[in-house]
Amino acid sequence: MSINVLTENSYLASHEIVTGGAMGVTRLASIEWDDGTIKKCYIKVYPTHDRIRKLCNELTGFTLGKALGILQPDNAALIPLSKLFYKDFSDVVDLNSNETVWAWVTTECGQSVKGIFHLNDFENLFKNDPDNAIAKLIQAYSLVCNQKNLPNIIAFDDFIANDDRNIGNVVMIGDGNMGIIDHGEILGSVNWFSDLLALDKTLAFNNKLLNILNDQPSVKTQTKFTTKHLAVEAANKHKDAFISVQDILTTWWKNLLEVSNIPTNDQPKYIEYLKDFLHYRSIQSTTVFANRLGLVA
Repeated sequence: MSINVLTENSYLASHEIVTGGAMGVTRLASIEWDDGTIKKCYIKVYPTHDRIRKLCNELTGFTLGKALGILQPDNAALIPLSKLFYKDFSDVVDLNSNETVWAWVTTECGQSVKGIFHLNDFENLFKNDPDNAIAKLIQAYSLVCNQKNLPNIIAFDDFIANDDRNIGNVVMIGDGNMGIIDHGEILGSVNWFSDLLALDKTLAFNNKLLNILNDQPSVKTQTKFTTKHLAVEAANKHKDAFISVQDILTTWWKNLLEVSNIPTNDQPKYIEYLKDFLHYRSIQSTTVFANRLGLVA
C-alpha cells in the first residue's frame, strides 16, 4: 500500500499523451520501479501554482482507498521529473526552470468507462449524432450502476469529499471489477492552500455516482434502495481505515508542505486541519450519511 519515491532516472521514456492543458498534463511513460521491473505508467504533472496541493490530494485519496480495499492501480509513486522530459509537459512546466518538478505516477489500471464506450469526445459525438451519444452514455451509466462495489465507492467519495468523480476516472478491470483513479480534486475541489477555512468538514459535497444512480431509469427503485443501504454499511469502515493510515498521511503532508510556499510556522495548522476534516467525516453518524443519500432515517 505504500507510495514509493522514485529517482529521476527511473523515468525511461515518454509515450503518448492522455490529457493536456493548463490544469495538468498526463501521459504514458516507461518507468523502472525499485524492484527492477519496467512498467508502462501514467505520469501526471500539475502546474507550479497548484502542484503540491494536488499531490497531497492524490496521495491522500490513494492511501485511504487502499486502506478500504477499493480497487485502484497496484502501485503509486512520486518522482522528480528529469529536465530531459520537461518538454513533454511544457503546458505546465517552465522549460528554463531550476525548480524540482514532482510528478504523480501510477501503474495502469483497466480502461475508463468513458473510453470503453468511446465517449472521450462526447461534445463532438453529441453534435454529430445526438441519439447515439445519449444511447452510449446511458449504457455507460448502466454499467456503473450494475457494479457490486458501487456502494463502497459512493461512500468513499462522500468520505473524501470527491465531487469530481466521473466515468472518465472510473475504470473496468479485465475480470469485470470496477476501480477508481484520479484523486486530484478530492476535499471538495477546494483550494485549501489559499483558503483553508473554505474546507468545511460538515458539507454534503456533490456525489456524482450517487446522482448517476438516482437518475438511471433502468435501475429498479428497490435496487437503488439496497445500494444506498450498502453504502451506509460501507461507511462504517471509514473510521478504522483512517486511523490505520493517519500517521502515514501526516508524514506525507509534512514532507510535501515543506517544499510548498506555505510558511513553515503555518504548516502544522494545515496538517491538523486536514486530519480533523478526514477524522470528522470518518466518524459521521449513520443518520447524517443516510440523509445525504436520500434514505429515510
